[in-house]
Amino acid sequence: MKRTAVAMVCLLTASVSAAAWDKAVGTWILRTSGQEQPGRVMKIESWGPSGSRISSWFLGPPKVDVGVLETKLDGADAPVVVQGKPSGMTMAIRQIDSRHVVTVHKLNGKPIGTSKGEVSPDGKQLRVQNEFTAVPGQASQTSTEVWDRQ
Repeated sequence: MKRTAVAMVCLLTASVSAAAWDKAVGTWILRTSGQEQPGRVMKIESWGPSGSRISSWFLGPPKVDVGVLETKLDGADAPVVVQGKPSGMTMAIRQIDSRHVVTVHKLNGKPIGTSKGEVSPDGKQLRVQNEFTAVPGQASQTSTEVWDRQ
């Protein structure tokens, strides 16, 4: 469950506002280079007057729904629901400008890392830089994810 939760954190870090960051609304595929895990997909939709609903799943037979997050992009904690159940995780996503967001990830109320998301000027690529420093049972880790518009 912890690995699924951390994967979910990475999947959800690139949240965007439909009003201000409309290039990111859509379906994204994580670019993988030789990884042995199933492909990952993220769908970003408009939610409420100025927020986003982010759904993500792993590809493979069958499609496995992983999680959903609904955020107003105002920096307030929003719960992460994993396979329809509360995960104990929250994400505080704050929109910086029309192409950038910053996220603070928490597990059971304790900060475990941060992420920075950026959509490319042409809207075809989403880049997410993750830094997790306090995931229980795991070493600190950094990663950069590149998502391509489907």
